[in-house]
Amino acid sequence: MDSNDTERLSYAREQLDKILLDQQFLSPYLLVYANKQDLPYALSSNEVAKVMELDSLPAEITWYVQACCATTGDGLFEGLVWLEDVLIKHEASMDFLNPMTVNRKEL
Repeated sequence: MDSNDTERLSYAREQLDKILLDQQFLSPYLLVYANKQDLPYALSSNEVAKVMELDSLPAEITWYVQACCATTGDGLFEGLVWLEDVLIKHEASMDFLNPMTVNRKEL
């Protein structure tokens, strides 16, 4: 997201709603990059979340807004770390819930 362009954030939310309503969207996780944090009037990650009304997303969707600056790379890695963490937790919970999962220590 271009966090410096507040006019387009509402459009971005409309597009997000279309994606979430699509039957092919299977992920319960959403990572939003609040880009252009190097600009003086850029919204913070909390402000982006508020303007995009991310709190109103279905409870099944875990979301996170990471402040970043794509030109310098600041914040990009941190967002991917968050995504990796939630995916690892998700996989672990699926292994726990699936009785057909083989315990790798037994092999």
